[in-house]
Amino acid sequence: MKILIEELDSSNFQMDIVNEAEGKKNYYIRGPFIVAEAKNKNNRIYPASFVEREVNRFIEEKINKHMAGGELNHPSLAEVNPERISHYITELKRDGNVWMGKAKVASTPMGQIVKNLLEDGYRLGVSTRGLGTVGKNGIVESDFKLITVDCVGNPSGPGCFVDPILEAKEYIIMEDGRIAEKAYVKLEDKLETLPVANAEEYLTTAIKEFLRSIR
Repeated sequence: MKILIEELDSSNFQMDIVNEAEGKKNYYIRGPFIVAEAKNKNNRIYPASFVEREVNRFIEEKINKHMAGGELNHPSLAEVNPERISHYITELKRDGNVWMGKAKVASTPMGQIVKNLLEDGYRLGVSTRGLGTVGKNGIVESDFKLITVDCVGNPSGPGCFVDPILEAKEYIIMEDGRIAEKAYVKLEDKLETLPVANAEEYLTTAIKEFLRSIR
């Protein structure tokens, strides 16, 4: 499985400022977060049934438990890094083949950057991040897993934030639900089967293969 990153056009977004009772201002971004059944900028198509399944799981496991954090800009891992959280996704609602979302800007260093950009009038967009396999004609297969929705800038060139290095990495979902990079799991398997004879040569080869796979 590979990381799938899909950026949406920020022209569809609006920023809300909500004044709470104590006078504190909370910033939100809202708009279309996920689009299914349509070829996107990366020539991929997400079947609505898979998206619905994953959104429902994401709502139950993340949003309802206040654990639906997203990061500022594209991450380098297939999981959310708490140190880089910039917003908290609070809503995902289906409207046809589009899932409308709402996210609260976090009071974190990354969230402060988002807040300042919004106050300066900078237009931001969102980018879904997931794991999955892409089949024929760019159709995403049933192993798709939604990780989160990240906040990104929207440059003039479409698709500028799709990182080919991330696309090259492969991940697997462990039995306990953890996500692990395939290269690490492969190395662990080889270390567990270290032979008595030619152990040094075997280990050197395994490490070289590991280093090549994570570059």
